[in-house]
Amino acid sequence: MAKRRKRNNRKNNKNNNRYKNRNKNRKVIKKILLGLFFVIIAAILFIGVKYGVKLYEYDKKAKRLVKEGGEEIFKANQTSIIYDADGNVITELIGERDSYYLDYKDIPYFVKAALITSEDRNFYSHSGVDYKAVTRAFLVLLQNKGEITQGGSTITQQLARNVFLSHKVTMGRKIKEMFIAKEIEKKFSKDKILEFYINNIYFGNGYYGIEAAARGYFSKSVTELSLGEIAFICAIPNNPTLYDPYTNSDETTLRKNRILKQMYENYDIDKQMYEAALYTTIVLYPSENKTNNYIETYVRYCATISLMSNSGFEFKYYFDSDEEKEKYEKEYEVLYNDISAKLYTGGYKIYTSIDLNKQQELQDIVEQSEFDLLHRNNLCRGWHLLALD
Repeated sequence: MAKRRKRNNRKNNKNNNRYKNRNKNRKVIKKILLGLFFVIIAAILFIGVKYGVKLYEYDKKAKRLVKEGGEEIFKANQTSIIYDADGNVITELIGERDSYYLDYKDIPYFVKAALITSEDRNFYSHSGVDYKAVTRAFLVLLQNKGEITQGGSTITQQLARNVFLSHKVTMGRKIKEMFIAKEIEKKFSKDKILEFYINNIYFGNGYYGIEAAARGYFSKSVTELSLGEIAFICAIPNNPTLYDPYTNSDETTLRKNRILKQMYENYDIDKQMYEAALYTTIVLYPSENKTNNYIETYVRYCATISLMSNSGFEFKYYFDSDEEKEKYEKEYEVLYNDISAKLYTGGYKIYTSIDLNKQQELQDIVEQSEFDLLHRNNLCRGWHLLALD
């Protein structure tokens, strides 16, 4: 009997100790959770104090920009002018957005499908910002130690960037882009936003909007393009330099094929249409009146480099590693594309030291010498020389 009582006492003491330990553990866990709670609250307060005012300013500015701009800002165009050494106009850099603006109902279905499928599949379900895509981009940002390598921009965000902001990749610009996109979504319908986007995106070589691109690259209206041709020019805006049809047609074709595959997988086209467009040979027929002369091409390049420098871009010629070189080239390409495109719509006045009279004299000499040389050797024409001060 005594032994049994002793055993029960030991058992009760053991249970009491276990209960005490459990209570102790609960108290520790509560303290940890309470500590974490205060840390989170402190972090929120810190962010609110440090960035709250700035975020409020971003939001306020976004509301003002969209409200004041109205529909017309998505159709506006300012011509840049190039002057010679005497102040005479050499040429004008004119974007063709105004001339070829299309209403939503006039934009072919396959153009809409190609751009939505390749650029923003959730376009009709988000409210301007795709938070899943933003989260993915943020995780990549953390993996790359603060380097922004993935955009996560919706069609509405791209529209906000193209019309209101620059393409310089910074966190500040990204946040502004999101605020403006939200305001655009509040003010306009999805169909209207898509209309603005398709008429404003840059297709390279001075072409803004799908109709200008169709006429520029194929010398016909977008309504006359085949499915393959539509996918081809819809491949360009993602990176107008990499997918430039004149210099990188192989890359453009590869992206065209990816877009067609995405359209097929998304049930925008059937298998027969997909295969027919996939194996269609794309032949460019550039419009004659849009062929840039060598003076304009050179001045546009110099103006772009100058504006890149003014924006704070640091040009590099030597690199410590291939990774550093690759990172630099990406940053260069993004900013070059942005500024080069803005020359057609930004209303710049570009003054040069070019003397057109001397230039013509020099060109006459070159052409005569070239003619004599080519006549003797049965070669092709095409040389140009630019006289610089």
